[in-house]
Amino acid sequence: MQHPSGKLSNDQYINGLQDANDDILISIYVEFRTAVVRTVTAQGGNEADGGIFFRAAVVETARQARARELPLDEPFFFHLREIALAHYLDWQAEPHEKSAAQETTELMPAPALSSTLPDTPTLRQTRMNIYAWRHFEQLDAGCQQEVLDYAQSSTPASLSDSSEPCVRKYFSLLQIPFPQHIHPTPLTSGEPDIDPSDAEPDAELLSPQARSNLKPQTSNFKLPDWVSIALLDTKGYQFWQKTQHLERKIANRQPLAPPPEAPPNKWLPRLAMALAAFTLLYTGYTYFFRSATPREVYQDNFQPPTSIMADLQTRQAADTMSTEPRPERPVACDEILRQADAIYQKKEYEAAAEVLYGLAESESLAPCHSDALFYLGIIALHNDDPGTALQCFAKIDNLDRFGEDIYWYQALAFVKMAELQPDLREKAARAVERAVGATQHPERRTQAEKMLEKLKK
Repeated sequence: MQHPSGKLSNDQYINGLQDANDDILISIYVEFRTAVVRTVTAQGGNEADGGIFFRAAVVETARQARARELPLDEPFFFHLREIALAHYLDWQAEPHEKSAAQETTELMPAPALSSTLPDTPTLRQTRMNIYAWRHFEQLDAGCQQEVLDYAQSSTPASLSDSSEPCVRKYFSLLQIPFPQHIHPTPLTSGEPDIDPSDAEPDAELLSPQARSNLKPQTSNFKLPDWVSIALLDTKGYQFWQKTQHLERKIANRQPLAPPPEAPPNKWLPRLAMALAAFTLLYTGYTYFFRSATPREVYQDNFQPPTSIMADLQTRQAADTMSTEPRPERPVACDEILRQADAIYQKKEYEAAAEVLYGLAESESLAPCHSDALFYLGIIALHNDDPGTALQCFAKIDNLDRFGEDIYWYQALAFVKMAELQPDLREKAARAVERAVGATQHPERRTQAEKMLEKLKK
């Protein structure tokens, strides 16, 4: 039995917590943390509260798993959620004038929502454990060992010179007062009485024996029970450290490792073989019958002129048949175009473009601007820059002089853009449709229709 969003069975969650399995813990965080946080926020808490009480619930369920107290007939998620809610509600019910010891509760509990949940003292001790562990971790390794050794002593004992500073520091981190039992021996006759609280700064005024007796006597010193319980729960602390590692990842917005997959069944090898066979067949089919990519369509159809001047002369010959008046063409235009063509035929397209840009920007050579822009657009297509090509074509004033060529190269520019941005494939198809409608040459029409067919597959 499991929660609908859970990927594992109850047994897998419980056994994983029992063994402190890293993958199971990650799975619990990935699958259930968000839902539990929402449950707490629905009761009036904020997201930080939700994260704190989710973690308390995970630590609690791990303790129950080790003690074999988890209910086997209740979906794991529901039990985890109820424990988180029990912690939150009890923390709200507590008096909030926090003493130093109560500041222990970054967490703390309320009436159990179900008979399967731990009672309030148990929930409270779990939260106090978390508080004790959190501050124990702030000690250096040497002090951790000193405090742990003292907690493990079976009977109250005096603090040693090495353990006392560490225990004092731990008490300070826990924000609880360190007990001071100062019993100075009576001063020798003739020496003035000194208040013990003022004695230490002036200790050099006393006899050596009196100074030694001013040292705090911590015989029969004992850690608070709740601290000892936490420090002696080695498995609980080790499990909490694992949650600490995940919490730090969450705080730093680092991804958690993926949750474990359920064990494969006997059909998986057969399924894998069938999938491999299907993949092979599908690959063969798509290779021979797939639709052409925009790149292939572009490469099949982009056939730029081999010479600027040869193409220009063909166009001018067609213009002589037109009855429309033509603006007078400066002689310098052809000289500059021949210079650009010589470079163009060497396939030095950037250098040829520099010459053409100079022509396009010359005010005195305005009648030649359209020619310069047209060939600049073609060079941009050569350089895989369809955006610049479209800008050049759009600036041409007398489109009629270039006839269907403008539509053809504009269509190819859109096809090239679709190669770089697949979501423009439909726009490229529309541009090719315009080219089909504009062309008068049967061969180019057939070419454009084939290009359109490939794009629409």
